[in-house]
Order: sequence, then C-alpha cells, then structure tokens
Amino acid sequence: MLEKLDTANRSLAETQQQVNYLAFQNSNLLDNLAATQQEVEKLKSINLKFQNRVAIYSQTLNELNFHNFQIKQHNAELKNQLNVQQENLNSKYKKIDALQEKINSLNASVETLQIGRVAFKQVIKSLLRKTKTEKLLTIYKKLVNKSSSNLEENQEIISPKPELDTSSVEEESRVESASVKVNLISDSTEALIVLRGVTFNNELDIQDVSEEPLRFFSEIVSKPSQILCISPDARMASLIQALAYGGAEVFCFACSPNLAISLQTVGVKMIWQDLGSWMVETQQTNLSEFDVVCLGQNPSLVDWALLHNRLSNNTKIITQADVQALNPKDFNLHQSLFKSWEVSNLTFNGLKLYDSPPSNWKDPLDIISPLHQYQQWPWHDPNIRIPSTLPSGKPWPKISVVTVTFNQGKYIEETIRSILQQNYPNLEYILIDACSTDNTHEILGRHKDQFAHCIIEPDKGQSDALNKGFSLATGDILAWLNSDDSYVPDSLFRVALAFDRYVTDMVAGGVQLREDFCPTPFKVHHSKLPFGEVVPLPTEQLLDLDKCWQQGHFFYQPEVFWTRELWERSGGKVREDLFYSMDYELWVRMSVNQAKIVHIPEPLVAYRVHEKQKTYGDDIPFLPELTSVRDQFLSIDR
Repeated sequence: MLEKLDTANRSLAETQQQVNYLAFQNSNLLDNLAATQQEVEKLKSINLKFQNRVAIYSQTLNELNFHNFQIKQHNAELKNQLNVQQENLNSKYKKIDALQEKINSLNASVETLQIGRVAFKQVIKSLLRKTKTEKLLTIYKKLVNKSSSNLEENQEIISPKPELDTSSVEEESRVESASVKVNLISDSTEALIVLRGVTFNNELDIQDVSEEPLRFFSEIVSKPSQILCISPDARMASLIQALAYGGAEVFCFACSPNLAISLQTVGVKMIWQDLGSWMVETQQTNLSEFDVVCLGQNPSLVDWALLHNRLSNNTKIITQADVQALNPKDFNLHQSLFKSWEVSNLTFNGLKLYDSPPSNWKDPLDIISPLHQYQQWPWHDPNIRIPSTLPSGKPWPKISVVTVTFNQGKYIEETIRSILQQNYPNLEYILIDACSTDNTHEILGRHKDQFAHCIIEPDKGQSDALNKGFSLATGDILAWLNSDDSYVPDSLFRVALAFDRYVTDMVAGGVQLREDFCPTPFKVHHSKLPFGEVVPLPTEQLLDLDKCWQQGHFFYQPEVFWTRELWERSGGKVREDLFYSMDYELWVRMSVNQAKIVHIPEPLVAYRVHEKQKTYGDDIPFLPELTSVRDQFLSIDR
C-alpha cells in the first residue's frame, strides 16, 4: 500500500515538474509572442512609412509628368514662335532680294532701252532692203498701231526716211510718221526682238510674223513674269534669255551644263534637283503661280506628267515637244493624257503656243492660296470650286475611307471633319467604334447622317475592326485613317487625280508630323520612292528593316491609298493576330502580289505624335512583332 502511495507521489512530483516546465515554456512563449507583437507593430509602422513614401513618390512622379508635359507644350510654343520669327526674317530677306532685283532690273532696263533702240532700227533697215515700197507702209502702220497704247508726250518722233522714187509715197510716209509719237520700246517691239532671237535671224522679215504670235509674245513681255522652263535646247534658250533680260524670273530644270552657263549670265535660276524634289523642298506643289511654262523638245516624261493638274487656267505654254513621241507604252500613264493634248492653232517657227493649258494640265480645284492659310483646318472650310468631273471627263472615283476608334474622343472629331470637309463628291466614309466609354458617342451623333456606315459594337481589336469596315466598303479606291490623325485639305482630290493620271495600284504622298494639338508640323516626311514615276513596290527593301524600313525610306500608313483590285488580289483583309504591324504586313503582301506605286509631291495627311499612341516611346514596342513578320516572309520560297 505504501509502495503504491510512494509511486503515486513520485508520479505527482513528475507531473508537477512537467506542469512547471510547461508553465516556464508558456511564459517564454508569452514573452516571444509579446516580442513578436512588438516586431509586428514595428513592421506596421515601417509599412505605413513605406506607403507614405510610395504616395509621395507617386505624387512626385505625377508632378514630373505634368511638368514634362508643360515643358513639351512650352517647347512647341517656342518652336511656333521661332517659326514665326523665321518666316518674318525670310519675308524681310525676300523684300531685300526683291528690291535688289528691282535695282538690277532697272539697270538692265537702261541697257535694254539702248539695245532695243538699235535692234528696232536694224529691223527697219532690213525691211527697207527686203520689202517693196507699197508693203513697207502697210507693215509700218501695223507697228505704229500696236505701239499707240504707249504714247507719251515727250517721246521721240519716228520718221523713217527711205530713199523712195516717188514723191507721193514719200509725202504719205512723212505725214503718217509725223502724226504719231511712238515709244521705241513698246511691247510689240520687244516681242519682235524676242522672235528674232527665237529664229536665230537678225534679218527677220516681219511679213512672216502674223498678228497672233506677235500678240502672244507681247502679252508675255508686257510685265515681268514667273517662268518655268524644262529641258531647253539652244533655240529655247535664246527665247529664255530674251525673256529673262526683260525682267522675267525664270526657273530652269534639266538644262545642259553648256546652256546653263549662258542662261545664268542673264539671271536664270538653274535648278539641279528633279522637279518633284524641288516642289517638295520649296512646298510649291501647286505650280499655278507660273505665268509661262516653256518645254524643250525632249522633256522627261516624269516632269511632263508632274505638270498635269497643277497649272493655272491663265498659264501660257510654249513648247517644242512632240506629244506623240512622249508616249512610251511602259511608262504607265493613262492614254487620256496624250489624247487631251489639244492641237495648238497658234504656232511660230516650229513652236506651239498655248494661251491656256490643255484641260489635263489645269488645276481643277483652282486653288492658288498656300496651305498655311488653312492652319486651322478642319475648323474652317476652304472656299473651293469643285468641277463635276475629272479633267479627263471621267467621273470622280468612289473613295472608301475606314476609321476605327475606341475612346479617342479627344481627337476623333478633328479626324471626322478633316474627311467630311474635303467636300469630295464621291466619298464613302465608314466608322467602326468598339463601344467607347468617353464622349465619342456624342461626337458620332453629331455626324451620323454623313457616314455611309457607323457600327458601334465590341470587337477583337484594331485589325478585326478594320476588316469589318473594309467588308462594307464599295469604293474604287481604299484607305484607312486612324482616329487621331487627319487629312490635309484637298487630299482626296489629289489622290483621285493621281489615279486618273497614272496606271498604278497605289498612291503615296507625304505626311506632316505634328506634336499633339500643335497646328504647325515639325517635319514633313516623304518616302525615298521617286516622284511622279510608277514603280514596283520593292519587296526586298521592305524586308530590309535595318537599312530601309526603320530608316524611314517608306511611308506612314495614313498617306497610302490603293485600288480595290489590289486589295482583293492581296487577300482582302489585314491580319487580326497582329497588334502593331498589320499595315507593314499588308504592304509586304501587296508587294509580293506585284503592286505598282506612284509617289506624288503633295502631303496628304497630318500624323499626330502623342504619348497615348501605340507606337509612342523610345523602347520601340512594335519591333519584335515587326521582326517576326519580316522573318515569316523571308522564310517563304519566293
């Protein structure tokens, strides 16, 4: 019994020890828990401080972004101010140059008065030697009548004194000459001197000059003109020298070095660029400011085609060119260009003279004002007159433009107005919206009656929306315009005229690069394709990303227009698995399908550069996809 009691006491003691041990451990755990709780509180405090620092950092970052945006806006304003100042300086320089040219012109006029006086006397002496007496008086009366509009009270009386055999003729001549005071350097006299230069004949018989050529050249020399000359030969050069010597401002292209030397001595401006490059560099894509166009015997077909649809109705043309000889079958010009060259009923010594250009040479829009007057485009409509047909007589082709958008309410109205306010007579405008949640729907509602189709529904992305739009398009010419870009004035007309002028699948122009809402472009980009010449769209260069595509040798997507036939020949859709490069893939596919393209000098689109566009930034997010597309084409056995 005692043994059991001792055993129980020992067990109780052991249990008590275990209880004490557990109590000790519990105390340690409580201490550890308290310490842990303290650590937790410290971590909470640290986390709170971290969150505060994150908030401060985020706020600072937002402020930096805001200041960066302000700096960009300020830079844009400074650029505009610098541009304005530069334009003012250029304007002053031009005035100085104009004054200097006037001084030079006055000095030249003094010399011309002396030369013209001598030349006129030589003409009269030649007539006295070569004509009969009866014809002399008739011819002389004609010259006097043409010069009578330039009478001045103190001018010298002209009295030719030929040795005539009959006293009656001598008396009639003396009475006629004494009754009229004639300006020796009248327009008719200068025109006669010009004609003598054209014929290489100082003994020009005035009986061979009919009234109309004399009238034609009199109108040219009556005031200083701006003259465009292409490919002059020696005879054309003599004409240009005479006109330049009389005060005309002459721009000469494609001139031989030998002729250039003699032409430069009389102030002719030699342009060593091709005509298209010069038009782009000087922003003179419209040539209606030229009063006269002189064409030598063999102008290049590229320059000849670039003159079409760019001249004023009042531009005079002097040409030696044989139009039939300018018609090679492989140049890809529509035959209507040659058929429309009206036969001139006014000629002189092998020159064809036109008081007004043939129909296909006139600018059908008759726009003379430079584009800078439309900087507020598309908020002010340009005042243009739209002819009912193309200059060739064909109807304006239907152009289908597709715009896809999602939450671009900040820009979309400018895009829409730039298309609708083109006033193009055969437009099909299709807009696809992926259920935008901003103010886009309100803007679309204001223009809903002017869309051919306006689809508002979810889509799988930009490519899916583009395919929806093009599936509805019925136009002869197709294009798409992003909802943050805009067309410049008259773009659709210029594209239609180009397709009417050239046998081509594609037309590309230039693109004005603008920073966000800044109206003034900071750059105008053109591809490296030749101007005014139909060429194959080069596959190998398109696939050369490093040396060509990424170097800007090609075009921006919005400036490209193509035919429905090429679209269908190339598959009739854009790839929906591509996020960035669906346009590049389409161009390569078109080139593989033998697409032909022509590059025109006119800028067609304003491309907006801003932070929210997909391709914005220095990290080039589209490059991996672009490279993958390139590699897929390279792997195809072509």
